[in-house]
Amino acid sequence: MDTNNMNVAVQQEQQAVQVKKKPVKGVVLALLTLLAFLAIQVTVSGVGAGVYMVKCMAQTGGDIEMSQELYMQQISESGFMTDLLMITTIICAVAALLWYRFGIVKKYTQQQKQDFKELINGRNIAVVVVTAIGCYGIALLLSQIIGALVPGSMETYQELMGFSLSGSALIAALTVVIIAPIGEELIFRGIIFRLLEKNLPVVAAIIIQAVLFGIYHMNIMQGLYVLPLALALGYTAYRTKSVYPCILMHMVNNFMPSLLAVLPESVPTVPVAIIIIVISAAVLYPLTKGMRAGKVSA
Repeated sequence: MDTNNMNVAVQQEQQAVQVKKKPVKGVVLALLTLLAFLAIQVTVSGVGAGVYMVKCMAQTGGDIEMSQELYMQQISESGFMTDLLMITTIICAVAALLWYRFGIVKKYTQQQKQDFKELINGRNIAVVVVTAIGCYGIALLLSQIIGALVPGSMETYQELMGFSLSGSALIAALTVVIIAPIGEELIFRGIIFRLLEKNLPVVAAIIIQAVLFGIYHMNIMQGLYVLPLALALGYTAYRTKSVYPCILMHMVNNFMPSLLAVLPESVPTVPVAIIIIVISAAVLYPLTKGMRAGKVSA
């Protein structure tokens, strides 16, 4: 086959791929996936809260008003919400893992395994870690801007986090830094992004999965400030064709608040955020110069 015929064949193949893309189908599937995991969260949380309420009613002899008071008191003092959050997160992660492994990535080829080995090197890991740190700096800055523009949003968010993570520090850390990143990356970059990427242009797929990721957090503060991270994660999933770098990036990002907790409360947030962003950008630029897209699909 001569060069012209080869070019024609390639163009025809590309056109065929473009024709097969179905944007509406991709968005609908992504939304249904999001709703499925939100439903899991609501169901597990509802069952857990219901069981605890029954326990309180048994302790108060069935008095509804006293049971409600006891319920509110105990869930805020016993660490129940932290335990429930961990259980819900684990169930979502397991469901996502099964869906991803048997519904999205059904079989690894030898080439995919080789590409994945090539993906793991010091430079790539450094890029992922520094990107995560930079995204956290942007999120920190955005949270201050959102807090100023939307009065009460920061206070509401802090109360929500304090309520959800008021139990065991170890359980809270495992949930936020380990389990949640694994589950959320499988859901959004492993499943939702793959569904979108098959049916939409890459840029649209990255943006939509980021928006859905924000919606998944169910509060305006977190929903907005996670967008830069979600965009970076979507781009990483596209470039590497792998969910593993995304999991690492997400874990590092979620660990950053614990790392910065050592700073005195008197240290202003905005300068810290700007310093993090500037340093991350300065380190990231030479690291990413000349990098090519990965081919691994794992």
